Amino acid sequence: MRYLSTALLSEGISDDQFLPNLLVRALTELCEAEFIDQVEVADVQPLRDRPGPSTVDEAIAMVERNDGAFSAVFYHRDQGANPDRVQKEWLDPLRKRWADRGEQLVAVVPVRETEASVGDYLGQLGDYVDLGRLQQVPAYRRWWADTRQALVALGYRPIDERNPGGH
Repeated sequence: MRYLSTALLSEGISDDQFLPNLLVRALTELCEAEFIDQVEVADVQPLRDRPGPSTVDEAIAMVERNDGAFSAVFYHRDQGANPDRVQKEWLDPLRKRWADRGEQLVAVVPVRETEASVGDYLGQLGDYVDLGRLQQVPAYRRWWADTRQALVALGYRPIDERNPGGH
């Protein structure tokens, strides 16, 4: 049995309410479908030191304060009206600074920015989102593939390793 401990760096408190429940469910499904060994998925821990988005330095510092506690860190940043600016000012510097860290870094791509319309129900919504329907969303399939790759890099044994000729 393996134990998977993960964290979430996100833009806002509403992300911290919605994404952890969804990520735990998705990680459990991914591990059952893709890996030989049984995996116990711990609750995803949001890392936050203030209400709004963190700078790259603040994000790195929050992870460093929890050094060794997580195998993987998910990050979520809305693209907003200027995705190129977000890429240049936050995503690229984060990936560059992360290069020497032991934790795997995996993007959680936003599907829609709907926080204002669902308010207090975000935590519950993460419990009820249909993961099968999410498989139809390209951003979710990309998250699945990126997360699978990150777990393989951490030594998780994929099912296709047991049967190299296919499933």
